[in-house]
Amino acid sequence: MLLIYYNYNLLFYTFKFITITRNGTSVLIYINGIYQTSLTITSNIGNFNNPQIGINNSASYPLKGSIASFKLYNRTLSSQEVLQNYN
Repeated sequence: MLLIYYNYNLLFYTFKFITITRNGTSVLIYINGIYQTSLTITSNIGNFNNPQIGINNSASYPLKGSIASFKLYNRTLSSQEVLQNYN
């Protein structure tokens, strides 16, 4: 299982458009269509039989909010595509 941790102060009761892209070992994080940071990962994403979003393996940090929409692509989006999806 691949876990991505990123410390970002999300204000309560505000909509955030969060996009995470992966190309090989490079993971890019965008918030509201704007690039924030990159991470390098070395682990395999593993199987996708039981995907979980908004919670970790031990269920000790559940998402306090809701997910309005979720999209999964079979390719890496460019920064222009991320911004286009936000707009």
